[in-house]
Amino acid sequence: MTQKLFFSSSLNGLLDLLEQQIAESPIDPLKIRTLLVPNGQVRQWLFLEIAKRQGIAMGLKILEVEHLYPKAINPLQMFCLIYAALSESSDPQLLSYLGGKKRRLMDLSEELSRLFFKYGLFDPLLFEGKNRGWQQEILHKLFVEGPWRLPVQQKVVLEEPVICFGIDDLPPIYWEFLFGAPSLSIYLFSPSVHFWTDLASDRERKQMHRYWKSRGVAKNSCDQLDAYLKEAPKTLANWGRLGRETLKILDLYDLETESHYPAFEPDTLLKQVQFDLLLFQETHNPQIDDSIKVLLTGSSRLKEIEALRNEILKMDIPYHEISVLAPDIEPYVPLIEFVFSPDIPYRISDFDIAPQSSFRQGLVRLLDLSA
Repeated sequence: MTQKLFFSSSLNGLLDLLEQQIAESPIDPLKIRTLLVPNGQVRQWLFLEIAKRQGIAMGLKILEVEHLYPKAINPLQMFCLIYAALSESSDPQLLSYLGGKKRRLMDLSEELSRLFFKYGLFDPLLFEGKNRGWQQEILHKLFVEGPWRLPVQQKVVLEEPVICFGIDDLPPIYWEFLFGAPSLSIYLFSPSVHFWTDLASDRERKQMHRYWKSRGVAKNSCDQLDAYLKEAPKTLANWGRLGRETLKILDLYDLETESHYPAFEPDTLLKQVQFDLLLFQETHNPQIDDSIKVLLTGSSRLKEIEALRNEILKMDIPYHEISVLAPDIEPYVPLIEFVFSPDIPYRISDFDIAPQSSFRQGLVRLLDLSA
């Protein structure tokens, strides 16, 4: 069994390493390599880049991670099942909360749908033992007594080599599945050539300082630890938590490692930030330009989206090369639809469109009629 970990500070660098591995390890023309990617955008980019570099993209099965594992239930099915279970429940506490209000029933069904999927990724203990309360009663009814199963309840056997490309974060249960494959190669984005698993954000650093102080550790030792943690680039320490958690998981396995960090000149402010992260340093008084912008957007989400629209229209960049990231995109979805159409074509990823679906709304009305 071979298990390898490849590092680079860019997707193109990771693709260089992938090309090299494919060239060094040819397979039977009738066989297919399975590549796992984090989302549809990386999947499309990877197909196009491989086709451009090699003239053709063949012998590849590129999947988003969630499509590799058996998924017996989708979000809409989950919502409907929970809605029906809540409607039939006789738990006095639950009935008191719902108060016969359909809107509250719908909101609770949507919230439980999200929670149950999260339980199915992280907490196998909830599917064991006796029921405790109405929530676990519904969980057991659907996923223990019923036919549905979530990832922590399944044993997935991978019979072919797997390549993970550009996936920064996965629940531990997925890593457990993947490390059971006959061969596993992980291509991981790493912004620094130095070891950065032990970094801490400002909040984590202060929490550690308070913790060790409360345990009676000498002030001098606490100050030394604090000074050591402050040496890291603040940007990487505060924004790299998901990457650090992934590296901690991967450290538990015996992996061969290889890295490729393409050289570049820090000739813009953005590249200077990337260069500082790469070399574990901080440049004071950098040259300011428009490669990084901070926009004054006003006091509402609508103003934010309007400012974003105006800024995008000013850019001389093809729309398909622009990515907008947000920690929680759901509250912005109706505003994006209202402000961007018809001037800017857009696609929203990692968002459950069920609440916007006319089919779903009609189905909910049918459930209301049958109640």
